[in-house]
Amino acid sequence: MRLNRLDLNLLVVLDALLSECSITRAAERINLSQPATSGALARLRDYFDDPLLVRVGASMQPTPLGEALKKPISNILMEIQATVEKRPRFDPQTSDRRFRLLLSDYTGSELMPAVIARVARLAPGVQFEIMAPTDDPLGTLDQGHVDFLVMPGHILSDRHPITPIFSEPFVCMAWADSAIAAGQLTVERY
Repeated sequence: MRLNRLDLNLLVVLDALLSECSITRAAERINLSQPATSGALARLRDYFDDPLLVRVGASMQPTPLGEALKKPISNILMEIQATVEKRPRFDPQTSDRRFRLLLSDYTGSELMPAVIARVARLAPGVQFEIMAPTDDPLGTLDQGHVDFLVMPGHILSDRHPITPIFSEPFVCMAWADSAIAAGQLTVERY
């Protein structure tokens, strides 16, 4: 992710450098090579237009800007880590979430009445927004405009988790005395 030219992965390197005040120890801490860590420091120096760490005798010390960034960068990274490690629990009985579903007309008429009745009983606050099919259902899902696609399998992609909900065979009915009813009905004969 980039924010105004800054590769946000560099913040992890900056945090290690400001904490360790050593390229070697920072590299070990974040499992990077020393040259990669040194290169990251060069990019950080360029971005902040400040050396961030300077050699003082045998050790390195943060510059005033480096010192000012130390605590905020550490706090930001801890907050990000806490956020991504948090696994929100979905409780259908108390949820008031609105799910956007993209369905075919057939699925909407055949499947959804029973789904809505069951959800009303088990998760009374949950709502559905039914979206009409688009020319690009997978693109609609990829862009986050819908939460779920309920479509025939040949439309779906293995880029997303797929769970079969139901299947129905195709059935053809014909008058018993019709020529087409004699023998096996193949795709070609159909």
